Amino acid sequence: MMLKRNLFPNKGSPIATAMSLSIDLHYAQVGIDDRWDWERWCRTCAALSITSSELASLVRLSHKALASAEYNNRFPPVVALLLTIFERDSLGHFTSDVIKAPMPSLKQNGLLQAAPKA
Repeated sequence: MMLKRNLFPNKGSPIATAMSLSIDLHYAQVGIDDRWDWERWCRTCAALSITSSELASLVRLSHKALASAEYNNRFPPVVALLLTIFERDSLGHFTSDVIKAPMPSLKQNGLLQAAPKA
């Protein structure tokens, strides 16, 4: 049985804010980290007709790290996020199990505010 990842990697951090924890919660809720296993990686390669090494290069994952990801059947969280965005943009119109909005809404969460009027 594979253990779930730490859903709140910034909990207890001296620089954590309510907003940073809210963003962590968003990623935990959409399940980006745990959805990227070796099977999904291979499915993406097949759908795009590219090799594993080519997809690794596209998402800036070293081939050494790729071998580790295959062995561990998981990808680093930042790579999983990039893969999710890449998958949405390249395969989103072909399959229904793609996360359509992987990034948190900056405006909704109060991170993006209108510039003050001059």
